[in-house]
Amino acid sequence: MIGFGATGNLVLAVSLVGLRTRHHSHAAALSGMANGFGYLVAAAGPVMIGLLHDLSGEWTIPVLAVLAVGLSQCLAATLASRNRTLPE
Repeated sequence: MIGFGATGNLVLAVSLVGLRTRHHSHAAALSGMANGFGYLVAAAGPVMIGLLHDLSGEWTIPVLAVLAVGLSQCLAATLASRNRTLPE
């Protein structure tokens, strides 16, 4: 289920970049920022989950961390999906 959600998040993020800008140069800048930050967070995710597992010795805390990240993504998607474009 987590992998399925990640695929949906990518499609949503790519779609919102085009919908939230008026000019292709702004879309490129927003996409570059979002992709750079997104891939940085995504690369750190498995390492952080492994660290949490090593520190706690069980899977409860890492699973709760994944749920917290999922909820924060829902909040971010709700805010990003408002019907407006970014100022120029």
